[in-house]
Amino acid sequence: MMERSLSQWDCRELARQVITATIVGSISASTVRRILNSHQLRPWRHHLWLSPKAPRDAAFV
Repeated sequence: MMERSLSQWDCRELARQVITATIVGSISASTVRRILNSHQLRPWRHHLWLSPKAPRDAAFV
């Protein structure tokens, strides 16, 4: 896993990570972008959207 904050990852890195974590078999960066857009998520605009230091909602995990 990368050393920098998850909030700095781009869609390509997010796609690679969900494949590595075996969450999905395959996914493209454009699909990740569409999913983020459909949920109006803009992780690049919020510094701590997925900070390992912040507690996570169990439903989100």
